[in-house]
Amino acid sequence: MIDTALLDAMATAVRELHPINLDRLEACLADEVGTPQSVTMLALNLPQPSQREILSRLVTCWKASFPIVSSVALGVAIQALRYAAKYRTHAEVCWSGPVNSLQGFRTTAESYRDLISKATKTALVVSFAVGEVESLRDSLEAALSRGVQVRLVLEDFNVFTQGSWRSQFSALGSQVLADGAIFVWPKSNRRQQEGRIYGSMHVKCLVVDEQAILLTSANWSGSAMQDNMELGVAITDLEMARSVVEHFDQLITIGVLVPVA
Repeated sequence: MIDTALLDAMATAVRELHPINLDRLEACLADEVGTPQSVTMLALNLPQPSQREILSRLVTCWKASFPIVSSVALGVAIQALRYAAKYRTHAEVCWSGPVNSLQGFRTTAESYRDLISKATKTALVVSFAVGEVESLRDSLEAALSRGVQVRLVLEDFNVFTQGSWRSQFSALGSQVLADGAIFVWPKSNRRQQEGRIYGSMHVKCLVVDEQAILLTSANWSGSAMQDNMELGVAITDLEMARSVVEHFDQLITIGVLVPVA
């Protein structure tokens, strides 16, 4: 049985080594005559102390199991861990509003821009309110130019004033309005009583490539990105992101959400 200390050292290497250094480690271990000494030599050639320390710990733990755990076996195990890490849930808090000296959160706008910039196939934007946010609009326009399919689910009716909110869509810009697909929750599908319409499309989220999702209290607006206190979490989880996209797909299929020309 492999010592748990070696398993921990492998997991740390996969999690914390720079991808280039991880590639070098895998190449070193792929040699059937690889030994702990060969990994030590690799570590000595790295300029970063923290990276050398990670490899040194791996070597120390490996020595306790060598030669039962060969270099090839260790390399295959690290490759498997590295592959599995692609599907590991990763969560990061994002924040809008006043900051303090202890805060290390990414801003909401940064999270939006980062996720949209990584989109290669699809981007689903859902927001209660839409306002002028030039940097986010630029991100969506760049995604559309890359061939990303952009869909937006937006609120077009203010239940407080009982009036249309569709004019706010113009803040998205002409390219997004022309090339993106916008869906709304029509008034006819909401509860109505004594002449009033109830129920708001109050969701705020972004899903890209069915792999990552940003859930946030922030609307797609300048005040949400710059002035308000808003809290959210960006989650990389294929199953979770895909389930949210499938949920909205189903709402469109059954007619709860309808496209806007």
